[in-house]
Amino acid sequence: MANIFASILYKIIYMKINLENFSTNQKMPDSYLFYTLQGDEDYIDDSGYPRLDKDGHKVFAKCIKNKPSKNFGGELQYRFYIKTDPNKIIINPIKKYSIEKSKSTFLNKTCKSEDIFTEVSESIFNQYMNFLKSKNTKWLNNAQREIR
Repeated sequence: MANIFASILYKIIYMKINLENFSTNQKMPDSYLFYTLQGDEDYIDDSGYPRLDKDGHKVFAKCIKNKPSKNFGGELQYRFYIKTDPNKIIINPIKKYSIEKSKSTFLNKTCKSEDIFTEVSESIFNQYMNFLKSKNTKWLNNAQREIR
């Protein structure tokens, strides 16, 4: 009987310790990098790019470290994602409801997610990052040309 009591007591103490260490507001691992438009950032990283601490609706580009890419060869140590619409048109956060948005069809509006993250090459990602940093649409146009 004493062994059962000791076992139950141990489980209660163990669960209490684990619950105290558990946080529902945990940050994503350091392997996830979230980028946003200049002016909406939580901080500027060492490279001068606007970053956010956690994922959300203001995230327009993501980088996942230490994960080989499926689409661009296994030698890459990063996966790069940018926000696009279902037709692979890169989202311009400056003109959130731009002409490209109004061209979407009924099928796209009802059956497909409005914005998705698409895996891209490092060069496309860097061009989009320069756009987010400078708000110069030349970078966005160059990235869009390459993604097609």
